Amino acid sequence: MRIGLASRLLVGLTLCASLTGEILGAPKAQAADNARPTNSVVRSYGSGWDCAPGFRQVEERCERIKLPTNGYYTDSYFGRGWDCEHGYRIGGDGCVEIKVPEHGFLNGERYGDEWSCERGYRKRKDSCVAIEVPSNAYLSEYKYTKGWNCERGFRELENKCVAIIIPPNAHAIDSTYTRGWACNRGYVMGKTGCDSLEVPPAAHLAPSGTEWRCDRGFRKRGQECVAVAVPANAFLSDTHVGRGWECKRPYRQRGKTCVRAN
Repeated sequence: MRIGLASRLLVGLTLCASLTGEILGAPKAQAADNARPTNSVVRSYGSGWDCAPGFRQVEERCERIKLPTNGYYTDSYFGRGWDCEHGYRIGGDGCVEIKVPEHGFLNGERYGDEWSCERGYRKRKDSCVAIEVPSNAYLSEYKYTKGWNCERGFRELENKCVAIIIPPNAHAIDSTYTRGWACNRGYVMGKTGCDSLEVPPAAHLAPSGTEWRCDRGFRKRGQECVAVAVPANAFLSDTHVGRGWECKRPYRQRGKTCVRAN
């Protein structure tokens, strides 16, 4: 009986303390709200307050930001608090329309050039002028070049595209940074054209097609392939590097022979 009475008494005291804390805490919270200026919001981190979007802090108050025509409020607590709509840029205290010339379009960039020219046109001061593409050429995607490249089989000469003279045993390639042709597989550049690549016996064309390699079991010596001398108790290895053979187990190399390891 005494235990039950004590339990009820403890619960009552706990409830009383909780209510007392809420009552005492309410004035503090109310005081904090009263200390925060109008048009402000409590920070989501730390303590203190910030002005709501559309307002800026001036001393200990929040004053409405003057929004210019064609502008909109930003969520930033720093800077001017507004930005210009698409198609406008900041000019002084307002938003001025971006003048886009004929054959131009807004590119969405915030800094530098705010507009670009359509394909087939290039920027010249404040306008877009047509790119003159010569015969046997095509428009390129490079922004800071002449805007065109010669077609395959032609090369640039004095702002024109002239036919490339391709020698026998050769084929056309991109002429932007080359002569415009390359030798076929099995041929190499000569003085006037493409000369046949001489492949010695026991050799074959390398993947590049412009050189040769010795077959397995042979190694290069000058301009020919000689057989690799494999001693007893050894086997062929990579003949392009090293001696071209390895000793079998349990043998080890001694000079040009393989001897049993002790």
